[in-house]
Amino acid sequence: MTDREIFDSFIGNDIYDLASKKDLEPYYDKKSLTLMEVDVKAFTSEKGQFTSDDLVKLLNTYFKGVSQIVGDREGIIEQFVGDSIFSIFGLKDDSKDSANACLAALDCLRFAEDLENPIDLSIGIHKGLTIYGFFGSPEKLSFMTIGDSRNLVSKFKNENENYGTNIIVSEPVRKCLADDFQSRLLDPVAVKGKREPMNIYELINS
Repeated sequence: MTDREIFDSFIGNDIYDLASKKDLEPYYDKKSLTLMEVDVKAFTSEKGQFTSDDLVKLLNTYFKGVSQIVGDREGIIEQFVGDSIFSIFGLKDDSKDSANACLAALDCLRFAEDLENPIDLSIGIHKGLTIYGFFGSPEKLSFMTIGDSRNLVSKFKNENENYGTNIIVSEPVRKCLADDFQSRLLDPVAVKGKREPMNIYELINS
């Protein structure tokens, strides 16, 4: 493998291209982006219990499948944290970032349900001004998003547990979607640092 191919396998080619323009130094920027977090609610096994090998195999299948879906919908994988997958839509083209994220979320649900050992997913999607870039030191940099938008997408993902849902999107995302996306208003929820609550919706289908 070439050095480029090795780097791509760790950080993805879009982030590599951005890094190469910034001389691999700490750097950040701001942009309105749509963020998505995919997390595993539960695993299902016909055996009743997973061996370590079974779990690793299933996780790698899940990571690979969701990563492929995100890429196909013009998103970028930001990072894997445990069994959570953080992704970004609109970094290069934000004309359909919310729609692409929602289509990716629905694709992820279908993919997870069709596995030999199905996975129950919890997904949150939010659109807002996002700080992104390479953080750390010149010796070790990590690409990441930070700030309110990143915190909110995790908050909304966690709300699935309270409503028995799989995909929750925020009001800013819902406003960007065409009528062919079906959603259900859940509740207004308090948002830290904001006077007014924000409506959240269950995304049903498109």
